[in-house]
Amino acid sequence: MPDPFADTIANRPRLLLCGAADDSVSAVLAGMAEQSWSPQGAALGVLSLSASWPLAAEEAGAAALEGSAAGVLIVARDPKAVAYRVEMRAENRAALKAGKPGRISPLGPAVVRTTAPVAEMVRAMQECGVAAAASSDPGDQLGAYLFYRLLAEGGDAGPTVALLHVPAAAHDLEPAVKAAAAAFARRLARSLSPA
Repeated sequence: MPDPFADTIANRPRLLLCGAADDSVSAVLAGMAEQSWSPQGAALGVLSLSASWPLAAEEAGAAALEGSAAGVLIVARDPKAVAYRVEMRAENRAALKAGKPGRISPLGPAVVRTTAPVAEMVRAMQECGVAAAASSDPGDQLGAYLFYRLLAEGGDAGPTVALLHVPAAAHDLEPAVKAAAAAFARRLARSLSPA
């Protein structure tokens, strides 16, 4: 797998954007990478994930680890969403078999809270004119599965992980993702700078 941070500047916190198996989301993220866009003060890596849920989780985890990512922002479409949602917690459930919800990890915690700057990300999207809200219902689709796996398996030593759910009919995807990523990167830069 190619290094998503190959062309980034050293000595900046690294933020990995993952497109969760959706052609339109992946295309927007790839376009951002082609523009060489990075949030101020951070290095940005972009990864388009496989449609296979376990493989996507392995790809995201490996890319975050190998690239020493301080943060991972999963961007996934949610057909039920009417606004952008930044999830505050991950749940140990996903529609793994025949679309029926089941546990992701038999021994894992029921809920894992994110340490990503949810309020700051929501506010940044709202300030650029995008309808956005914080959410405590991550659902049971691929984005929620990845969110749980990365948070639960990374633990305290892993990167900060956020899940941005995108409405089905969103036409303002690029500005929304850029605003959320910029707010996330500002928090990473503050947390990594010496006191």
